[in-house]
Amino acid sequence: SKYTYKFLHQQHPSPPRTMKLYTALFASSTIFGRSAGVSAATDYPLEVSNCHLTTTVEKTPERAFVASSGALEIMLAMGLEDKIVASSWVKEVWKPLMPGFETFPHYPKYPTHTEMFDLKPDFVYATYSSAFDASKIDYAEALDVETCELVIASNVYGSNRTYCRQELHDAGIGTYLSTGYCELVEHRPEDMGVKDLFQEVDDIGAIFDVQDKAEKMKKEIENDFVYAQQIASAGEKDGQEPLKVLWFDMYNGTSNPTPDDPQPYVGACCGGPQIILEHAGAKNVFENQGVEDRRVWDYVPLDDWAATDPDLIVLVELSTEGAAKKLSILCSDPRTRDMRAVQERNFIVVPFAATNLGVRLGALAYNFAEAMAALARGSPLNALQFTVDPDRSEATSTSGAKVWMDKFPKFEEIDLEEFCPGTPKKIEVKELSQAEEVAGVFGSGAASAGGVAGWVMGVFLGISLAFGL
Repeated sequence: SKYTYKFLHQQHPSPPRTMKLYTALFASSTIFGRSAGVSAATDYPLEVSNCHLTTTVEKTPERAFVASSGALEIMLAMGLEDKIVASSWVKEVWKPLMPGFETFPHYPKYPTHTEMFDLKPDFVYATYSSAFDASKIDYAEALDVETCELVIASNVYGSNRTYCRQELHDAGIGTYLSTGYCELVEHRPEDMGVKDLFQEVDDIGAIFDVQDKAEKMKKEIENDFVYAQQIASAGEKDGQEPLKVLWFDMYNGTSNPTPDDPQPYVGACCGGPQIILEHAGAKNVFENQGVEDRRVWDYVPLDDWAATDPDLIVLVELSTEGAAKKLSILCSDPRTRDMRAVQERNFIVVPFAATNLGVRLGALAYNFAEAMAALARGSPLNALQFTVDPDRSEATSTSGAKVWMDKFPKFEEIDLEEFCPGTPKKIEVKELSQAEEVAGVFGSGAASAGGVAGWVMGVFLGISLAFGL
């Protein structure tokens, strides 16, 4: 099998001094109970504790069913496509991982229990707990049990849920669930961070006996986070606050929308969006939202958005709700049209799949920092990371993030360029040499005030990541 994740990182400049110091520090550290750079073969049977359960893996799984983009991209980046029997709920895959993605069948949503168990899976790996929800897949029928034992009472976001991971284990089918989405709130990390992603990468690497590839993946993600922090720090000036960002995830986010209150979802306290913004040097205006339930996204009424006065708005590209639709909402609703970020056209579009706790998280933070610098400081976008479409309407990065340039897109019959306030952003995209990239990071020209701060922050970030802070 092949290791494909390196593809996007061949375009990076040589690591600056910060990165060299950080790499040396990481190589001498012990992380998550395993020495970095030392990858022993898995000694089966392997016990893996995950959320509230422990699963025993007797041997390398050969027929894994994988649900959602975060989990699937981790598997594909480790070259494990030959271990995947099928995937579900994957609408978009990182471009360099497409060859592996095309080697097995996919279900647009969850399959029926008959379809799933006809595949004879020996392992189920999922990003979201819904993959183990009895209302999504009838596990009781498939496993010939009366019911699954774990029942979680309803809350404002939906009805009672019954989960079936233990019953799968009893039937000899192993499972793994991303800890940010554990069934029970008390099993989710109190302060979800990169350490939780890396623990997942370590666990999957051990389960499938590809620890060397897991180590390579973590180092590439770490490199991108450091680059993101350096780019963000290069533009800081004395006393300048980080850019305030509103993360617009979904317009009809709950099961009970109304015409007056569509109940939109925003990026909240505890997940991929918050990690991306922190490492890109931005401040999430709703970082204190959803703390009690440790929520990745949460419902916030549109009436509360304007008061946050964000510098920039993230528009999440969903298969069911595109960024253009979100833009049309912001430009038409009087509660949002006059927001400064809307008036100044400060938008970054990100694909939903890239915002999961997964292999793309570091690359997205890196490209996000570049896009923020272009929108807020007028810095050029690096053509090695961003590709401009023929009519210069948008520039799309290697991670999938993009910025609108000379004009807005259309939504249905609405010409958003004419409909929305403000004037087009004049963003330059040019190829930067390694020397120019490093000089940009450390502050030539407009960015010079942040040079020393960028080096210090990069070192701090490296120490924090290495020790799992």
